[in-house]
Amino acid sequence: MATPNLDRIETRLKQLSQSWSSTRTGQAMGYALLGGGKRLRPRLVLSQVRVLSDSAVDVACALEMIHTYSLIHDDLPALDNDDLRRGRPTVHKAYDEATAILAGDGLLNAAFETVLDLPLDPAQKLACCRVLADASGIHGMIGGQDSDVFEKLDTVEAITDMYILKTGKLLGAALVLGAILDGRETEAPALMAIGEKLGVLFQIQDDVLELTQDTQTLGKSNNSDAQNHKTTMVALQGMDLALNEIDRLSSQVKIGLSALSVDSSATMSIINEILVRNH
Repeated sequence: MATPNLDRIETRLKQLSQSWSSTRTGQAMGYALLGGGKRLRPRLVLSQVRVLSDSAVDVACALEMIHTYSLIHDDLPALDNDDLRRGRPTVHKAYDEATAILAGDGLLNAAFETVLDLPLDPAQKLACCRVLADASGIHGMIGGQDSDVFEKLDTVEAITDMYILKTGKLLGAALVLGAILDGRETEAPALMAIGEKLGVLFQIQDDVLELTQDTQTLGKSNNSDAQNHKTTMVALQGMDLALNEIDRLSSQVKIGLSALSVDSSATMSIINEILVRNH
């Protein structure tokens, strides 16, 4: 499989954002998109393709645009009301709330523009847009955010379902997009299931890190859940059971990857990086 090239992702994100820089909203879009981060989602896309093409890099960048838009809106006063993201002021703090809303909207649309502009087979292009829309919409990330904000989540099952929607769907989309670009659409269900498990694992890790790391290390507030009166998996089950669940899910993710028809060592490398993260 292709080795995900972080420099190539960063370079292309900068290139794509240049056309936005003439407006205040566009500048805020660039501020958020180019503000660092682990770039896990675009790297996961590229980890599932055998030939690293320009089109694959652009699809990966489109997914990162959607992820970044979600962070901008998550941080808004009406939702999590956070002041820091990736160690810098959030967009509504660096600019203002109206600009942050528009910047998030702009990145969501830019993601689809980026894919639609690609010289891909029309069916392949449509399949990518379908995956992006499903994973980020009401049956995916937005549905998870709805549960997080409006529902009383007081069981392991309810929190797990929310984590799958809020985080797992986009991580699954990353793997599925790579498979579509690689001509392996039949593996999409298995890859989405892997991504969903990875999303739950990732969110439980976030619960743990919020209690064990300081704000400087996290690059964001380390008590946001408590301030927003959210029940986390750690709060519900305790630290030991949460850590055990991370181990259980990581084993399932690795088993799933090993069952694929292609070498997934590049994907496995990113998974291992996630497992030892401290922010």
